[in-house]
Amino acid sequence: MKKLLISLLLTACFSNAAFAGDKITVAGSGGMIPLATRLAAAFMEKYPGEIVEVNQTSIESTGGIRSAEAGRIDIGMSARPLENKEMSLGLKQTEIARAALIIGVHRNVPITGLSEEEVCRIYKGEITTWAKVGGEKAPILVFTRPDADSTKKTIREHMPCFANLVETQSAVIMPKSADMIKAVMTRPDSIGILDSVGVLDSKGAIKPLKIDGVAANEETIASGRYGIVKRFFFVTKSSTSAAVNKFISFIKSKEGAAIIKASHAMPIP
Repeated sequence: MKKLLISLLLTACFSNAAFAGDKITVAGSGGMIPLATRLAAAFMEKYPGEIVEVNQTSIESTGGIRSAEAGRIDIGMSARPLENKEMSLGLKQTEIARAALIIGVHRNVPITGLSEEEVCRIYKGEITTWAKVGGEKAPILVFTRPDADSTKKTIREHMPCFANLVETQSAVIMPKSADMIKAVMTRPDSIGILDSVGVLDSKGAIKPLKIDGVAANEETIASGRYGIVKRFFFVTKSSTSAAVNKFISFIKSKEGAAIIKASHAMPIP
């Protein structure tokens, strides 16, 4: 009887294994977590036997890249391209989407846009109240990201006046993307730097500003009129499993593209 029970348990385990796919582990840039989570959920709904586990705690782009290289995860999420020294490690990068980098404000701020010069003067500490840019007399609460973060690097690269800007000492540094979203959502009269996916996740609590009169959308990003854009990459080893290839193929499909567009990002064919 005991042998029969063991035999039945082993049969059940092997039977379940036959129907379950390999678990795909994903971790890295915090700004990519919401989009990757939506894509993973849609993939698993379409392929019930597959499992994609997206780490909901940011380990940043470099952490994702290093973890993928070390084999601790299957896919590293990076909001920047691989550097030459990282390419030499035998890694492969697949760009899955582009998201506008947004200057966002709390919804109580009664303005719809700023010029690049005004953004830089706010972050430099020269403009300290909303009244100076068409708002109320309230003081501006400035949130920023660490200098080593891909978000800060992107805005320094694509907004000329920000390239070598020394930020006001009153600017509060938000270590993670989720921290920035929460801060701007909950603090009236605040301004922060985040991406279009994060603005969507705020459910209207964060207002994206036009920059020099140009709003961030698919048309302005594609045409180059809105040029402050983050690139989202999946980083893997050069040789990947069938399950990982299947997930990336899903992301590149029409279904994946629709999810990316619905997340206010632009899919990459």
